[in-house]
Amino acid sequence: MRQEAELVATYTMPESLVEKIDNARREAACGIESAASAVRSAAGGLDKTAEVIRSYHPAESVSRGIRNHPGVVLLCGIATGLFLGHRFRSKE
Repeated sequence: MRQEAELVATYTMPESLVEKIDNARREAACGIESAASAVRSAAGGLDKTAEVIRSYHPAESVSRGIRNHPGVVLLCGIATGLFLGHRFRSKE
């Protein structure tokens, strides 16, 4: 037992090696924390995007657009009707 203690006592790592290992460990931990933070941030953004997609209703968006801009919708309808009428009439 005494021999083992003497062997351990004689074999100690140099302080510079211990410091290098500690620095590498700290840098690795910081890198992992940074990556985890980035993943959490991206996941939060994806959650928000999923919520927007779930709550989007195209029919409501169109009806809201018509209510908010009735003149523009009327002019577009007239222009489309004139264009289609001209195209079908000129083929005859």
